[in-house]
Amino acid sequence: LAEGRRLLAAVVAHIAAPLDYLNQVLPMPAVAVAVGHMFDRPDRAIPRFPRSEEEVVRAMLGRFLIRENVACGYASGACGTDILFHEELHQQGLPSVMVLPLPLSEPGQLGGIVHSDDDAARLLQVADECAAVVATSRFDSGDDEVESAYCLACLLGLAGLHAATLDAPLRPVAVWDGRAGDRRGGTADMVAYWRSLGLPVEIIPMGAKGAPEIGPGLDRLPDKIRSILVIRAPGYAGWADRTLEEYEARVLPEIRSILASSATAD
Repeated sequence: LAEGRRLLAAVVAHIAAPLDYLNQVLPMPAVAVAVGHMFDRPDRAIPRFPRSEEEVVRAMLGRFLIRENVACGYASGACGTDILFHEELHQQGLPSVMVLPLPLSEPGQLGGIVHSDDDAARLLQVADECAAVVATSRFDSGDDEVESAYCLACLLGLAGLHAATLDAPLRPVAVWDGRAGDRRGGTADMVAYWRSLGLPVEIIPMGAKGAPEIGPGLDRLPDKIRSILVIRAPGYAGWADRTLEEYEARVLPEIRSILASSATAD
């Protein structure tokens, strides 16, 4: 379908048809990406996402998927919004991709995204039904806030790349109470970040009272990863010291120059 749209786009451009003609003739289903609150812990003082609201939120997510003609979705794996989003996609026969800050096999990973053994079993079952499970890091840095924010940035990047590859619309959705979150890099920050990129965000509201407090977005994190460069050098382990010195002298300055020019442009 995506290849057909690309060929048809060339025809549309040749005949100077209106810009929306392609979407009318051959509309593409959307790629959705979701963030939102976890289920409240039993000891949470002010309710935000009580488990009693689970089926209400599930129904709203389901209607969103149908209305936006979603073909696949991306979300993390925390109990609450993430799991409901994956489950609803699977219920509708649609694939989903789970993006996590650490592998599920990493000790302690489940403790940060589930509240009970039942939640953990539910997560593992949903993960098993996903089209793919992606971990954005293999090692625990010890900084949960940065790991979470980086994971959510990658979540949007992977969904956006998928949508761009298919020439499909990207549809973000957030289950949110409209207020600043408990920590940096949470739902409020992601909504602010998405809006700063000009993305229309579907908000499934939770029961907050008072004026919204919009988070400042991912820029308030102390560190911001802008790019990751991976270089594959065949036979690197067997290189002699002289070869390493030549590599450092010829290649690394070019990399530094590219990074410096990128930083200047930003």
